Amino acid sequence: MSVMVSVIIPAYNAQKYIAQSINSVLQQTYQLFELIIVDDYSTDNTNDIVTQLSHNNLKINFIQNQRKKGPSGARNTGLLRAEGQYIAFLDADDMWHPEHLRKGITYLESYNNLDAIFFNFNIIDSANKQPKKNWFAERKFTTSLKTITTEKNLHIITENMFHALLDESFIQLQSLMLRRRVCLNVVFNEEIMRAEDLDFIIRVYLESKARFAFSNTITSDYYRHDNSLTTHSMEKIVPTLIDHITLFRSYFVKHADDKIAMHKLRNILYDRHLNLSYCYRKQLDHYLALLHLLKSVRYGVNLFQIKELAKILVSTVQSVVPVFKLAKF
Repeated sequence: MSVMVSVIIPAYNAQKYIAQSINSVLQQTYQLFELIIVDDYSTDNTNDIVTQLSHNNLKINFIQNQRKKGPSGARNTGLLRAEGQYIAFLDADDMWHPEHLRKGITYLESYNNLDAIFFNFNIIDSANKQPKKNWFAERKFTTSLKTITTEKNLHIITENMFHALLDESFIQLQSLMLRRRVCLNVVFNEEIMRAEDLDFIIRVYLESKARFAFSNTITSDYYRHDNSLTTHSMEKIVPTLIDHITLFRSYFVKHADDKIAMHKLRNILYDRHLNLSYCYRKQLDHYLALLHLLKSVRYGVNLFQIKELAKILVSTVQSVVPVFKLAKF
């Protein structure tokens, strides 16, 4: 095999983890790669660490954004510089196992009708460095998706990927390798900070007609942090829900002729608006709580909405009464 892989690592204030991520790439058994590291205007020592590691290493192309662009913008910077026939992504706080690139290349070179492959990976608790479980064990797609299994234990997906990904977001970028040709005209959406990876994968499928496959083999470690977007706290849930609404609303407008997708999108948008109403009520922002409750009605009517309306009204009264008493006093 003599094909080049462009590996893209976006980094922002990643001084704690960036060295181990870079070294996991440099230690790959498949060595025909270029490593593009994009520092997204970090304010810690990320710059110094990468500069030191890249010294006299011709495989590393270190790029520094002159303003903070977010993960989508940083990855787009890397995509525009990529020269390999294949693209692979790695986040600055995750690690590949030594055979990750070789396994991906072997599969894609063996099956010319495939454009992208993704692998299983360990989920590591960053606090104690212990594995919790593997990614596929948390997902439903391995048993729900229609696939063709090859003699090499590769599962080629034959189902509509757009519909499947609306049901469950089951691909993580650090486990994905794809042919560069399928993302030549597809870039990450810089308007959203969350779910940008899901959107990228969906558009690669829809716009480039890419064919996907997966392997159960574990080829990387994904570190789950207490302050990551996967951690459930109100400060993180609200912007995530807003980004989801922006993204799925755009699909709702673009794919009005896809009845299956429209049904799934109605359920998603109903759920996101109703959850956002709950979050704003908990934050005592009754106007936005009511606004998103009313927006949820566009996509369906349910007893839960009536209950949420009652809770908003009760919460509004409870917040107003103490002020009224204080003013009267």
